[in-house]
Amino acid sequence: MHGGLLVRKEEIIHYLMLLGEELEELGVRSPVRILMIGGAYMVTQFESRADTKDVDVLVHLDRYSSEYQTFRDAIRFVASDVQENLKWLSVNIGDFMQEIGKVPRGQLWLEHGRLKVYVPDAHYVLVLKILAARDKDLDDLQFLFRHVRITKRKQAERLLKKYVGQDILDDEEYAENIQRVLTLFFG
Repeated sequence: MHGGLLVRKEEIIHYLMLLGEELEELGVRSPVRILMIGGAYMVTQFESRADTKDVDVLVHLDRYSSEYQTFRDAIRFVASDVQENLKWLSVNIGDFMQEIGKVPRGQLWLEHGRLKVYVPDAHYVLVLKILAARDKDLDDLQFLFRHVRITKRKQAERLLKKYVGQDILDDEEYAENIQRVLTLFFG
């Protein structure tokens, strides 16, 4: 990723392990729980692509707590240690995830130092990518539809209703994104 390049599976794991060690060194007593999604999820869980630009996570900490500030410090220290951009770990998706509906607990994937990294079911990541409807996600969408065996528009619509609140489904922008993706894949 070094200054805008891309990060591979080994680097993602290495950086997350360093983050867990850094949290421990900074005196964090309880493990910090994060839920990893996005490109890093695709790279580490399926190896469906070689790399990603950052590691998108939902952090299970109050943004105004001292623990959260320590977490942010640890991210900076890791970036400095590996000569990486500060944005190697992105927490920006968290608000979006909580806004759209119920966030799944996920399964523990990596635990090191004071960090616990969870990953959601592939269905949930598929839903997030449908809602985002970005051109850069088309390959991931194709892979995920195949992986979770969704072959019909109605199946995709049911999946969206499982994870997404009706207010979001009715929102003009999200409704447009959903229609664009479903039309692209299912006609």
